[in-house]
Amino acid sequence: GRTDELYRLKRELRCFLRTSPREEDAHSILILGEAGVGKSSLLKEFEQYVSPQQAILLHYDCVQSGEGLYFRPWYEICMQMQEKGLETDFEAGYLDQFLSLSGTRNDEFFSAQMGLFIECAFRKVVEKYHRRIVLVFDDLQWMDVSSQRLLAELVCHMGSKNILLAGACRSDCCEKTKDLIIPLEKYDLLMKMELSRFNQEESREIIIHLMPGLEKNPALVEKIYRITEGNGLFLTETVKLFQNGSVDETMEMHNFSPGMVNIIQSRLLSLDENDRRILEALSIQTEFMTLEDVKATVRMAELEIADSLDHLLKARFIYERDTEFGTGYSFVHRLIQDYIYGTLTRARKETSHRLLAEYLEGELQKNPRVDRYPYLVYHFGQCGQIYKMYQYKLEYFISFYTIYHEVYPDRNEYVEGSAFWQQQMTN
Repeated sequence: GRTDELYRLKRELRCFLRTSPREEDAHSILILGEAGVGKSSLLKEFEQYVSPQQAILLHYDCVQSGEGLYFRPWYEICMQMQEKGLETDFEAGYLDQFLSLSGTRNDEFFSAQMGLFIECAFRKVVEKYHRRIVLVFDDLQWMDVSSQRLLAELVCHMGSKNILLAGACRSDCCEKTKDLIIPLEKYDLLMKMELSRFNQEESREIIIHLMPGLEKNPALVEKIYRITEGNGLFLTETVKLFQNGSVDETMEMHNFSPGMVNIIQSRLLSLDENDRRILEALSIQTEFMTLEDVKATVRMAELEIADSLDHLLKARFIYERDTEFGTGYSFVHRLIQDYIYGTLTRARKETSHRLLAEYLEGELQKNPRVDRYPYLVYHFGQCGQIYKMYQYKLEYFISFYTIYHEVYPDRNEYVEGSAFWQQQMTN
């Protein structure tokens, strides 16, 4: 499913490793995409094409817990160079010295000294071993700012003939990597590659590859695609859950694999309390919620709600679209919505459903609309108000069949009957 993207990566690598005069210079590569879409897998595939005889491959996975550690990625990179037996004059004592200065972010002199030292070490390796360097950094959004600046300076100073960067970054965290991206784009040294989700046909091929024989059950394949929406990690993990019996053909997600939980929780860590409250409110709706719907469900100021919605849109947790009720907000991923809804207590679920149902009921009285009924049926049912659930279900059936089939009794007869049964239940 990533043939085109892999071809582009291999083309830049061939251009970088070419010894004859080049028609064009190679570009460093930055793979962008949402969490779980397959950036890390694509980088690993790319690494298989790096010949040890032509280039020195150095790889580091940035982690969120190391975001505040001063030059930590470069410490690990230099240790790899030593393990490969490369002479760099980079003594272990010096490595320990600069690693211990993890709190001195504003020490510009030390940063400049560190940058010069790394660049000299890299140049020595290129000249001594007559091989170029391929640097691979995954999850660049977690690289500290000082390390980003050093990386940008290294690529700019040594040029695309000596060093090639292949990195991956979450598309919702691009702002965190501006100290790296801006300098490289300024000198036309960077090529961005946006990795999208798999489409339906690609997802089908992957599902059948992971679970041969499933082509005989196209309805189940369709359900898996619909619930994962083409996200690579969600796709593979959902198939695994189905294989080990954690989910059945209904695809009701009551259990999430450790891989799914890790990737969802890593995204939620960047949210503050207000953002989480908005996501929890949005999780109770089956399709979308308007700003007014959210206001009815959470006790927050309108401006705070608007700020949180804006932040969640930029972080690509939700998207907005025009609906018949106004601008609606919904989750980008159904699985994230299911996960968040599953973390709510029973009392919180019932209260949220009741608040939204009562608000929608009030709106229905102001402006009677048939398309409100399904939402009223759902939310009153979820909060345990069974009478109102059946009341609006019957209202919906009468309105629908009266309009389209004209086979139901006169509406006045229904109103009288409904009042009678409501009185009986009250008594």
